[in-house]
Amino acid sequence: MFKTLRDTYGTIKKAKGTQLHDLYRKADLQFQSAKARLRASAKKEARQQFFDSIDTQEVNEQLDPSILGLERKALKSKTKFGQNRKIGVANLGSHCCA
Repeated sequence: MFKTLRDTYGTIKKAKGTQLHDLYRKADLQFQSAKARLRASAKKEARQQFFDSIDTQEVNEQLDPSILGLERKALKSKTKFGQNRKIGVANLGSHCCA
């Protein structure tokens, strides 16, 4: 339709007020409306999928030590070291200030 309009009138602006321009405008508006509906639908679906899965992803990341490059055994030993270190620092504080 666009090509016919351009071939007949040269520009869309020159075709204004004709039946062919009205048909072109109506088809263009329907096309723009369909695009907007599809875009809104895709956005709504993506948003819903994000909120449906975000809690699961966060929990899995917290439970999975592989994201830190550690195995469960290595993680436990590092945790024990961290606890022993905290106890040692607390004991140092009580000895120096007493």
